[in-house]
Amino acid sequence: MECLRCCKYLLFCLCQKGWGVAVSTRRVEAAVEVADQGVRPREYSCGLDAALAIIGGKWKFLILWSLAGQTRRFGALRREVVGISERMLIAGLKEMELDGIIVRNDFGENPPRVEYSLTPFGAELMEALRPLCEFGTRHLDQIANLPTQLHRPSRPSYPQR
Repeated sequence: MECLRCCKYLLFCLCQKGWGVAVSTRRVEAAVEVADQGVRPREYSCGLDAALAIIGGKWKFLILWSLAGQTRRFGALRREVVGISERMLIAGLKEMELDGIIVRNDFGENPPRVEYSLTPFGAELMEALRPLCEFGTRHLDQIANLPTQLHRPSRPSYPQR
């Protein structure tokens, strides 16, 4: 019961900061469930460690970038994030929703219509990542030719007859 009181206080604090749109009943229930299991919050060595923990991996960053400044439907995200499987897209969206980075708006229509957008927390994270994207864009050719980035075929190619 103590955990539930803490979660309600957290919900109140987030709403006071204007982040209420990012807080859903599902997130509060998930926080209560984790707290009931005796799980403790992770400790981070620095702010970069904490920021990378919520956007870890290749796909979350690309999903976040696709949502920058606009609302997107699931199909549009699937087309824009080239190379991602539907399963990985769904998993990434669920994790980012749970972490309060994005908001999922389900219209309850048939056929299903769902839109995703950034929360204020997600928009702030996106702005922090913008310089990294600009660095990559400026040095695209140099990065592509680094020894660790060169594409090597998995099997030898044989000349055509």
